[in-house]
Amino acid sequence: MSIGAPKTQIYSNDSDIRNNLLEEGMKYYSHWLSVEEGSFNESDIKLELLLKEVDYENNKLRIHDNLQNQDIEVIINNGSPVCITCKTDDCSHVGFAIGVQFKIN
Repeated sequence: MSIGAPKTQIYSNDSDIRNNLLEEGMKYYSHWLSVEEGSFNESDIKLELLLKEVDYENNKLRIHDNLQNQDIEVIINNGSPVCITCKTDDCSHVGFAIGVQFKIN
C-alpha cells in the first residue's frame, strides 16, 4: 500500500507550506502587521498577503495575494467575512480579514 504525496505546495522554504487555511491567513496577517508596525523589514519576512484597501461603505477588504499574484475581495456580511475568489468562509484570505477586523475594531 503506497501513500500519495501531500496536497500542499512548498514555497520559499520548507517551513512555508500553503494549504489555504484560515489559520494560515491569521499567520499571514501577523507577518503583515509586523512589517506595518516596524517590527520587521519587508526584506526580513516574505509577505504572502497584503492589505490593499478597506472599503467601509461597502464592507469589503481588498487583499493582494502574492502567491496567486492577484487581488482578492473579501466581503464582511453581518460581521462574517466571505472570500469572493475562493467562495468560502474558511480560506487564508478570510483568516487575514479576521485579523484586520480585530485591528479596526
